[in-house]
Amino acid sequence: MLCRRSAQEPWQIIYSSDGSSELCGYDPDDLEQQRVRWDEIIHPDDIASAIATLTEAIEDEKPYETEYRILTHSGTERWVWERGRVMGNEFEKDRAIEALITDLTDRKLAEFELKEAQSFSAAIVDAAVEAVITISADSQIIVFNREAEEIFGYIEEEVIGRNFLMMLPDIYHGEHNEFIRYFNENGKLKYAFRHREMQLLRKDGTECPTHVSVHDMPNQKVRQFVVTIRDISAERAAEEQAQEYRE
Repeated sequence: MLCRRSAQEPWQIIYSSDGSSELCGYDPDDLEQQRVRWDEIIHPDDIASAIATLTEAIEDEKPYETEYRILTHSGTERWVWERGRVMGNEFEKDRAIEALITDLTDRKLAEFELKEAQSFSAAIVDAAVEAVITISADSQIIVFNREAEEIFGYIEEEVIGRNFLMMLPDIYHGEHNEFIRYFNENGKLKYAFRHREMQLLRKDGTECPTHVSVHDMPNQKVRQFVVTIRDISAERAAEEQAQEYRE
């Protein structure tokens, strides 16, 4: 929808293209004759921010972009993207705003669905009974769930963005660096493994016996892989106690 409207409140629409009928359910004549004003179509929760953007653009005489919701003639809620510019200067009586207003409801719904899916996935990861650590192609820690915090003594903010090497004793550094090199050059894991017994480092510097599994994450825009870790220190302590009893 293309439109031209007054640069003064109540932002009267002087001209509207035929696209208004499809976008909001009102014919151009409805808008041009003020049978309905555009600010009456904007969702009540978005009107303040939309007008603030418009007012700033008029005062600064600069182009603007904004996103907001509208309520169509049938009562349907839609998201729109508006881009416009002020025509004329503050001394001209016919100063106006020319704008393009586009329906972006489908894109917004897709964004909301993606956010919901991400939140759901994050909740599952956080509730996992194993430590879950997601690692980027350059070995940076991306995800560090609640169980990982419990096992290793860090809080998430302390490790996000840091190299996973911080959790590995020196004996594993060469193998890990080769693992990362291969991952970057070939776009896949050099090898995956499940329940490999390894000693990992806690925050206090002590070693924790664990079972480690590595999983690839294909079809990701940003290459990464997941490490799941189970603390087996209680099992190892029980085995040692049993051994002492037998001796």
